[in-house]
This record gives sequence, structure tokens and C-alpha cells, in this order.
Amino acid sequence: MLVDIVIPVYNEERILASTVRRLTEFLHRDLPYRWRIVIANNQSTDRTREVGESLSSADARVTVLTLPRKGRGLAVREAWLHSDADIVSYMDVDLSTDLRYFPLLVESVRQAYDMAVASRLLPASRVVRSVEREHLSRAYNRMIRTLFRTRFTDTQCGFKAMRRDVAGVLLPHVHGEGWFFDAELLVLAERNGFRVLELPVEWTDDPDSRVRLGPAAREIAREVLRMSVRRLPRDLGRGLPGNERSSRTPGSTTCSARWRWAASTCGRLPASATWASTTAYSTSAAAPEAWSRTSSARATSVWISIAPPSRTRRGSSATGSGSFTETTGTEPCAPIARTSC
Repeated sequence: MLVDIVIPVYNEERILASTVRRLTEFLHRDLPYRWRIVIANNQSTDRTREVGESLSSADARVTVLTLPRKGRGLAVREAWLHSDADIVSYMDVDLSTDLRYFPLLVESVRQAYDMAVASRLLPASRVVRSVEREHLSRAYNRMIRTLFRTRFTDTQCGFKAMRRDVAGVLLPHVHGEGWFFDAELLVLAERNGFRVLELPVEWTDDPDSRVRLGPAAREIAREVLRMSVRRLPRDLGRGLPGNERSSRTPGSTTCSARWRWAASTCGRLPASATWASTTAYSTSAAAPEAWSRTSSARATSVWISIAPPSRTRRGSSATGSGSFTETTGTEPCAPIARTSC
């Protein structure tokens, strides 16, 4: 299996080399699949392209894609549409999201979901950023949920993965080329009944971020207006192998994962965690009665469960015992994995 990791960049000559080296070391050590890093150059005016080409010359697993015009969404869309990987993903060049969560993102897509996205706004997420940006992020995502009647909590976190065949179906209908790209992609995915998993992560704001709130806010306002009057396509997943989208209730399969940290002396999710197929989809008789994050924040095992978007019931299924979401016209959202220190 091949995983593509796209890094959109604009005038990042200062940190690009260190980011790629750090990411390469992590992937070599902790991702048990073939991988490729795609540097998507967003019409940079500094030496970003030269730095990227130098990194590509030194490592065949690093490639450079030069875009005809500027736009983060455009960079991700073009890289994903031209990819031949099994799973496509992207992350911000500043690596604000802790890389330890990337194998879980990939494994979630490989095992059960069409798309997996990080969220900074789930209760178990740990975020370091200014109060101003925190309030703006929450207000923006609340607006998206209200206008488009969606369930996901965070559209803008730059840490997402999806199946390539799903990307090929959704992306031709995503018109946003800038910051609204993520929100439009998620709205379309949920409206068409694709299985989307949100994961809590650790995220630290980059003080040297290229995001400028004023221009970004104006762009997003225009895109929200455009999408509000647009007739969104339906049944985009019809005909995909193993997916009967037409029988699903639109918007019913967005799920949110929550951590349960068991008290011990072990620490958090280990960087070397192996997500084996024998443990995926499994809860067991020993699964905790309550799926919640304890305040101890130290764990001997990490369980992934599903926070219900609608209603839940206790019981057993093909995946084992535990709490799962039951929605009309869909299968239960499956627990993903369990790992131990």
C-alpha cells in the first residue's frame, strides 16, 4: 500500500528542509507502509522551489509539484487528483499537529473509513494557541455547522487522509481553491453519506504562520455565500467498490473519536504503536464501561471509540462489545484500534 503525504507550501524556504527531514525520519520509523512526500509549491517567490528540488534529488520518495496559481486548496486537490497512491493525505508544513497521530489517521482509512480528519475542538484534543484564534475557530466552525447542518467539529485542521478513489469522486465537485477547500470537502462528504472519522489530536500554533486572518476571513465569507446558494450534488459514492452510498441517510455517518486514558505510569500514545489488522475493529469484554477521557492523561492502553452524533445503545456487534452509534440506514460506526505501551 502506498500513502501520499502532500505538504502545501508558500515561501517556506526557511523551514521546508527541516520539516521534510523530520517527517521522513518519522515515516521511516513509524509508518509500516510505502510512502511518498509531495511538496506542492504554491507559486512561492523565494527559494522554496529550489529547496524542494534539492530534497527531491536527495530522496526519490520526495517529489515537487509546482502549481500554476496560488491556493492551498488548489495545491491539495491537484496533488490528490494526480496521485496513484492508495491513500492520500496532507499536513501543514509547520507540523503543528503531533506526528504521532498520523499512523492512526492512515489506519482508520485503511481499515474502515472513507476519510479521517484531525479535530482541535473535540474535548480530548490538546491545543496551544492564542485566545483570539481559539474563539475565531470555534465561531467559524459553529457557523459552518449551522449553515450546512453538518456534525463535524473542525474543518480547518491541516491533517487529513482519505481513500484515493473517494478523492477522485469528491474533488471534481470541490470548487474552493483556498482556505474554504477543507470545509467544502467535508460538507460534500457528509451530505453524500461517506464515512468520516474525526480524531482528537495535540496541536501547537505556529507563531510564524502564513495565515492572515483578515484576507482569510474575507475569502471564506465569499465562499460560504457561494456554497449557500449552490445545489450540492448527491449520491456521489454510487458505484464505488464496497460502498452502497445511495442507501445511506445523508450526513448520518460522521463520527467523532474520543480517547480514554487509563491511569498508570505509562504515558500517552506511543510513537511506535503498531496498528495491526488483528486489533483493528476490536473491542473486548474488557472494554471500559464509560468512553471518556480521564483527567490523569496517562495511559497503559488507548481505546478508540465513537462519540454518538445521534443516539447510542449498549450491546454487541460483529466488532465486539461496547458502545456504538446506531443511525437509520447505516451500519454502526466501528471502533478502530487499541494499543498498549
